[in-house]
Amino acid sequence: LESLRAVGAETVEFDGGKFDGVFDLAYIEIDAMDTSVDSRQPLLVARTSDVERIPKGAILSLRGNKRFRIVRHEPDGVGISRLILAEA
Repeated sequence: LESLRAVGAETVEFDGGKFDGVFDLAYIEIDAMDTSVDSRQPLLVARTSDVERIPKGAILSLRGNKRFRIVRHEPDGVGISRLILAEA
């Protein structure tokens, strides 16, 4: 937890509690036929033990009450998870 706070973790709230996570707008490149499109994907990095029971589709509130929906949960197998988000 201290390592998450050291890299800018913030409190995230959902309909069941709260946890600390690091928000990021990750750069992604999408290949569409013969064209490539640059975009950003909102995601949250958190301890797996804090987020493993939060269901896909749950709404998270962070960044001054901005709301995001969990699209996908990607645990790394060693205790950290990436939650792929979409604006709600």
